[in-house]
Amino acid sequence: MSYAMELLSPTHALSRLACILDCSDKVPVIRVTAISEFLRASIYQPYYWGTDWWPPQPVHTNKIISAVRRDLRFLWEDTDHPTFISEISESGEYTLSATDILNKLCNVGDIVKLGNGFWAPGPVRIVKTADGREGTLLVIGGAPFETLEKKFAIRISCVGCGRFVHPDRTGFRRLQVEQELQSVDDWLGGPTQDLSTWTQRAFKALVENMSPAVNVEASECEIYAPDELPGKPRRGNWLSIRDFSIVPTGLRLCRPPADKSSSYDRPTYLAVLREDGGIATFRQLALVPIDIRLRLMFGFEQLHGIQRTVTIEINDQICRTRVPFKLPDPESRILAFGWPVGTDQNGRPIVFEFSSNLVPFLIEVLTKLNIRITKIHSPETKR
Repeated sequence: MSYAMELLSPTHALSRLACILDCSDKVPVIRVTAISEFLRASIYQPYYWGTDWWPPQPVHTNKIISAVRRDLRFLWEDTDHPTFISEISESGEYTLSATDILNKLCNVGDIVKLGNGFWAPGPVRIVKTADGREGTLLVIGGAPFETLEKKFAIRISCVGCGRFVHPDRTGFRRLQVEQELQSVDDWLGGPTQDLSTWTQRAFKALVENMSPAVNVEASECEIYAPDELPGKPRRGNWLSIRDFSIVPTGLRLCRPPADKSSSYDRPTYLAVLREDGGIATFRQLALVPIDIRLRLMFGFEQLHGIQRTVTIEINDQICRTRVPFKLPDPESRILAFGWPVGTDQNGRPIVFEFSSNLVPFLIEVLTKLNIRITKIHSPETKR
């Protein structure tokens, strides 16, 4: 028996790896893609080889991250840079760590967190958009891409933390994946009704549980008011009472100022405001559960005819978008498919790059939150 060996430079190795994974050969892209697929395979392997007399064992985080450091480090010329530590460069570019990617895979549903640092592969699902049955499909699940290609007899494109199937490729038949097909709403989970209906029901439930305001003064609170003085410069949508041109009345979201409460757990209330001698006072209020605060803000904006805007720069392979605000759960899961390339002044990622295959899924998810999408085609993009 004889073996043939070929000496490859890191650049040639990355080029071949990009060809195998069917993704861009840009170093940041192939870095995230290779680590993502390596993590899936590391977690899936014990379950693939498990038997009745030797049941599969979940894999611990320490073992997974150590394997990334040991087995993938040689693929990049900057070997002094550990791929398991996240960094922010002077220009604001954000380098994902292996732990970041592990959490992203968990967020999208490829792997499952079992607790105590152990992980298991997630079930296979094929996600389709609502606007058509013949568009690109999104692959969710913990099995390696080669295993899925053999199972469904399809070609899978791996880009970043996402994997995609192109129906226009030769040999694809939708019947092959019909049992695993599901909608974006089914993949996301969460509320099934549209944002307007959900907001009205949430307001109704909170109003029914309101109580007289005790030890909460309107003059000491910030009011959520995206409808106040639109188009004028401001630091945010939370205003103090004295910043209003007219005394606010009716249903409003409010919260105590940062110096009056813990910044990490600042409560938010839905309050009924009324004018009393030119001064705003609380008539009744209810504490808003922390898990619906963000969504309620988006719903409040929709009721007042206000839309946030997200711009997507379209390219042939890799697209870029800037999302300067937080998304509520579960819609925030869609951002896990991207890799951050820019941060705000607090170091929070707000600029993301992602596969162009994800664009229809991103648009569908953001539209659910009443977000206006603006698409810009880069000069090199084929129209």
